[in-house]
Amino acid sequence: MAFDWEEYLRVAEFLKGDQIVPIRSAKDRSSISRSYYAALMMARNFVKHTHPGADIGVSGALHRRLPRWLKEHPNESYRMVGEYLERLRRKREKADYEDANLPRLEDDAYDAACNSEIAIRTLKAL
Repeated sequence: MAFDWEEYLRVAEFLKGDQIVPIRSAKDRSSISRSYYAALMMARNFVKHTHPGADIGVSGALHRRLPRWLKEHPNESYRMVGEYLERLRRKREKADYEDANLPRLEDDAYDAACNSEIAIRTLKAL
């Protein structure tokens, strides 16, 4: 059975305060996506602030160039954040684009939130 993309609308309505209960898979997919973007944008802002002029790309290119830039940095913590971003992006792409019901979706949402938190905590410690 394919994922019902309209479930995202129910999640959006829930998040804005309507009394509609979201379907679990849509919540998990949204959670994965938001976890990824939280870490991605925190990393982007960190690099822009600490390494002005770094070639990390913008828009669509950012998704590949920023993790690569971090993974090539001599600092181990930067490399670790780059690895987390790549893992999160793969989970996010699957959650955002895969029609099929995804096994372990709830586990993936939990893992994505944990990975995002670790990446963000690492950035804040740098």
